[in-house]
Amino acid sequence: MTSQKVTIIAIGGSFADAIWEKAKNFSAQRLTDDPNEWSSEQWPAKTRAAIDTFVGCLLTNAFIPPILYRSQHVDLWSAGDIFQSAIVANPSDAPCQLLSDRYEVYAVRVGVGQKIVQNVNDCDEYRWLERRLSEAVSAWESLTEQRVIVLIREVLGGLWEDQEVSDSLEQIPHWWSEL
Repeated sequence: MTSQKVTIIAIGGSFADAIWEKAKNFSAQRLTDDPNEWSSEQWPAKTRAAIDTFVGCLLTNAFIPPILYRSQHVDLWSAGDIFQSAIVANPSDAPCQLLSDRYEVYAVRVGVGQKIVQNVNDCDEYRWLERRLSEAVSAWESLTEQRVIVLIREVLGGLWEDQEVSDSLEQIPHWWSEL
């Protein structure tokens, strides 16, 4: 398990179509079709670099329409498989999963009203992810039925245990005193 930054973006209109086509193109460049094994090395180095550029561009510019929704949070605990299983039940098209040297990306085309898969584990991190994805599915629903949801996972470091977080509440972070 790791700590990670999770960004969820919902995109509508013609730009959603462009993002979806780009994700499918990257997905098609995967060098294997084994659904049980995933590694960034399964994409050519040039494709991994292009995925990093694609994601960097989204993260930098996804603040104005046709971005329907953007959320970013830090998850200090979850394992990577929850992101794959959380996306959406019965999406309009099969989801695309992409791995680069820096990011893990899930893209899915959905319609308003589609339900997020509920994880049986009752951890806070699962509920947070499910709520954010539900918000992305329904954002600006009166303007557009279809949208593309892009979930971007960026690993920050190792797992934080509950006791470490609890202990941290009693201190001022060292970086604060450096201001």
